[in-house]
Amino acid sequence: MGEREARNWAMALHLSPFFVFLMPSVPFLAVLVPLGLWLWKKDAHPMIDRNGKAVLNFQLTVLLLGGGLVFLSMLWMFPFRPELIGMEQTVPWELLSSWEGRLTVGTGVPVRTGLILIYATVVLALFLLWLIAPIVGAVRAKDGRPFRYPIAISFFR
Repeated sequence: MGEREARNWAMALHLSPFFVFLMPSVPFLAVLVPLGLWLWKKDAHPMIDRNGKAVLNFQLTVLLLGGGLVFLSMLWMFPFRPELIGMEQTVPWELLSSWEGRLTVGTGVPVRTGLILIYATVVLALFLLWLIAPIVGAVRAKDGRPFRYPIAISFFR
């Protein structure tokens, strides 16, 4: 395989997670499509192998962080919505909700509102990173330059 074709495949690997927009009902498509492309073409050129590992590491990291954020939101939501887990009769939830609006941070903003703002900011930042980083990676791969995703855990070395 030539250098130019390898660059095109590396670029395609970086952009392949966006297939999730074509079929949003398929879970984990942002990981499965790059995984399939990488397994298919990884032996063709070292550049494809290197970029495929980088894409997979980033997508798996984002998947873990997103799952962690969903888990945190569920932990935070259930004490204030006990009917969602069938516990409205077992815990004195009125004690929790009676002080909920009165707790404030130094600025006078209620703690719950502050947590919502922090959570929304983290979710938005992760989503923007998920959108922008693969595009930057694709441009760098097209130019033949290496790209390292900013928050990727090295699952594949």
